[in-house]
Amino acid sequence: MIFALDPDLFSVADFDNVCQMALADLFNKTTMYGLRFAVDRGPLELEYIQLYTEWLERDPSHFVTSLLKQIVDDNDLRIWIKPKLTRDEKSMLDELECTEAVEPQLLGIIANARQYVDITNTSIRLLLVGAGIDHYKIRRRGLLDNSVQNSLKGHWPWLNVRFASDSSFKTSFFDEEDDHPKSREFEREVAFFLHKQRPALRCEDSPIPKKVDGKEIGDIDVFGIEREQAGNVTVVIGECKLRSQGKESKRPITSDEMQKHCNRLTFATAYLKTYQPFANKIVNIEGIFVSNTEEFEEGAANKAREPCVSIMSETTSSLKIV
Repeated sequence: MIFALDPDLFSVADFDNVCQMALADLFNKTTMYGLRFAVDRGPLELEYIQLYTEWLERDPSHFVTSLLKQIVDDNDLRIWIKPKLTRDEKSMLDELECTEAVEPQLLGIIANARQYVDITNTSIRLLLVGAGIDHYKIRRRGLLDNSVQNSLKGHWPWLNVRFASDSSFKTSFFDEEDDHPKSREFEREVAFFLHKQRPALRCEDSPIPKKVDGKEIGDIDVFGIEREQAGNVTVVIGECKLRSQGKESKRPITSDEMQKHCNRLTFATAYLKTYQPFANKIVNIEGIFVSNTEEFEEGAANKAREPCVSIMSETTSSLKIV
């Protein structure tokens, strides 16, 4: 799969969790899924180089710096697509107001990507920041308008636009009546918090199905992968329980909630033993249970003594608990 990335994603990754998690997801999947990144040898690539220089000075060990290095340096991951547009195509973009730098170059790459899509039997995706993320560094994109996308798809049927703001980084809900309405945000913030604590850990969508060996295990709230230099893998599987502010002590963690997560870890471990991307690797499974309450029902805390489960109760503002 080929990705054309809006440089604005990198410009605001330091300030916006959603953009940073979108880039983390890409970085994590680069090797596993054979991703490649389109460059133009022009204005777009120059912006990547400038951003790489800035990130290198700011944080050389950050995964965003590493991702940018791949885009500007790694010829195995870069693919050059000349963003040439015809006069009519340029006029079309002017009419649709797709003129802010570097949107014409990104669309020029899409316009000329057909040969690569056909030859390699792959797809190309254009990833933009999206709506709902407000920052002065984010430039206006005509592609935010669905009608503009539809018009351009009539000209380039292979156009596939994705937005970081639409991404779900393991933010599923359980369908229980007592789930907190902010559970999705809580799960996203837990994933971001874990990455800040363990920079090598990449949180992404879980590959584990809801049913394993016919057993219902439910959604996995947070799924993280940490790769070691030796090629071994640590997988973190997290369960998140958010209690309303002021009611934390009234709703302690129950034995049933803990047991469900222990069962989920057992089935998840069995599934990951046969998971092809982890073939011939030593896989360590870590289970965590994250909540903003420190209260436990009698017997529930004993589950924390299971070899695969640890308890993490976090009440600081870094998790934005409500």
